[in-house]
Formats: sequence, structure tokens, C-alpha cells
Amino acid sequence: MNRRLWWKLSGTLALGTLVLFWMISFLGTTTEQQMSFIARKHQETLKDWGHTAERLYLAGDEQALARWLEQLQRDENTWAAVVRSEIQPLAGSELSLQFQEGFRLGRNVEWKIHLYFTENPIMDLTFADGHTHFLITLPQRMRPGAYLPEARLFLKAALPLTVLLALCLVIYRHLMNPVRQLELATRQFSEGNLGARARALLGNRNDELTALAETFDRMAERIGDLIQSQRRLISDLSHELRTPLTRIDMAISCVEEGIDTQHFLPRIRR
Repeated sequence: MNRRLWWKLSGTLALGTLVLFWMISFLGTTTEQQMSFIARKHQETLKDWGHTAERLYLAGDEQALARWLEQLQRDENTWAAVVRSEIQPLAGSELSLQFQEGFRLGRNVEWKIHLYFTENPIMDLTFADGHTHFLITLPQRMRPGAYLPEARLFLKAALPLTVLLALCLVIYRHLMNPVRQLELATRQFSEGNLGARARALLGNRNDELTALAETFDRMAERIGDLIQSQRRLISDLSHELRTPLTRIDMAISCVEEGIDTQHFLPRIRR
């Protein structure tokens, strides 16, 4: 049994499902990664705060630094401090240059922020001496991923729905186009166009629907032949009956008019 249509539909559904899962996975990962970084303008603001803290620290005015930190904490509703880190290696070990340059008490402003943590991370802006740090808990207004719930809703609901609707549209068009052509041929045939055929309207398609169209064409051809035969039979009968009826009508007219029909009778009988 020809099951090409089944294979087409199942293949389309399988491919569409794979594409859908791939899109959700890829877009979800990409979106989350892009949303995990602090916005550029907020990075610049944090760096400016670090420069201000370093300038006040180097000026030696601890009271001015304390007032600035207090004002910053109050304005941003967060915690901030300037601290020193003195790491002493033990047991004769030495600190590598890579460790000294990369050591931080908090996170760099350019690093990713884990969106699944409920608490905001502590950001570290290290001074030029490498041992003094401006630490601040990332203000809530600067926390990335503000639109993550909406993005997840789009990826888990709107995107799958859109892809499924598009897939349904493709399948619907694939099924309905030949059905419409078959309907057109059927309507033309019912209106008296005995030459209407459906298979030629389907092009190179070859599946169960084309088999249905071929069956319709065979049926239409047989019905057309029967109708043509009936028409020829009726035409022949009409022709055969027309001559004797004309003779009988002529004889009746002669009788009604009193004309002597003796010499017409042989012709009428023929």
C-alpha cells in the first residue's frame, strides 16, 4: 500500500519537532547568557565609583571617604566598603604572578552574573596597588536579567506555539491544495464539463491523494463515455423515428384534407 503521504507528514512532524527543541535550547542558552552580563552603562557607573573611592583613599582623607561611602550606601540601598587584602603565603610557598594579578575579593564588573542566585553578588574594583579594593553589593537596579521571566515565557510558550502553528499551516496547505484541485475538477464535471480531470492539476505529486485523483479521472472517463453513448443512442433513435413519423403525419394531413392517398400509400408504408 502506498504510504507516501504518511511518510511525508511524519517526516515533517519529526523534523519540525527537532527544529523546535533546537530553537528553544539554542535561544534559551543564548538569551540567558546575554542577560547574565551587567549592562555597559552600569559597568561604567561601578568603575566610576571605584575611581572615586581610589581618589579619596589616595588623598588620605578617610572622613571624606567614609562620608562618600555612607552616602552611596544610602542612595543605592546597598553595602559598600574599601578594604585591603594582605595574603601571606605559608610554609615557604610563593604566590604566582597570575594569582596576584587575578586575585579578587569579589566579582569583576565584566564577569557573568548567575541569574539563579537570589542574593546580589559583591563586586570588586581593585585599586592600582593591587591590594586595596572597593567592594560593593551590586545594587538591585543594576542586576541583569530583569526581563528573564518574560524571555522564558516567550521561549516556553509563544515560540513553540508559533512554530507549531507554522507547522500546522504547512501540513494543512500540503493536504488541502490537492483537495481543492479535486473539488474544482468535481465541480466542473458536475456542471457538464465531461473533460474535467483532476490528476493533471496535481503536477508531479505522487501520494495517496494523487491515487484518489486518478480514481476520480477513471470514474469521470467511464461516466463521460456512458453519457456520450447515451447521447449517440438518443440521436440515432431520433433520426430513425423522424422519417416514419413524418410520413404518418403527412398521411393524416392528407386524410384530413380529403386528398386521395391511394398513390401515396406505398411510399407511406415504406
